[in-house]
Amino acid sequence: MRELWSFIETHRVESGFAIAGGDFNCTPDSPAMTWFLTHSGFIDAYGTLHPGAAEFTWSKRNLFAQNHRPILPDRRIDYLLAEPALAKNRLRRCEVIFDAPASGGVFASDHFGVLAEFDLSAGRI
Repeated sequence: MRELWSFIETHRVESGFAIAGGDFNCTPDSPAMTWFLTHSGFIDAYGTLHPGAAEFTWSKRNLFAQNHRPILPDRRIDYLLAEPALAKNRLRRCEVIFDAPASGGVFASDHFGVLAEFDLSAGRI
């Protein structure tokens, strides 16, 4: 998480905004995620719109995760993290997607997706 923050600080553009997303392999209450959110000021898009929700982005019911079924619990470890001005003023929705198998019982990935929608119609932040 420190490397991610260092990368963002190095490559951030003053007139723009930043979103970081992906598989962070840590739960919302983990020390690593707590550190990142505290130091960066970024907002967890899903957690903001669904506080306390028991939604998972990695689940044992997904056949692609079957090698880890006996040892790892279902959990939310995939995120879209956004700068405060973007998340607080423009975040319209954020959902877990691809959390059901397609025909034949096949999932899109071993992780479910996270989709966020931001309203950028008013121009720059």
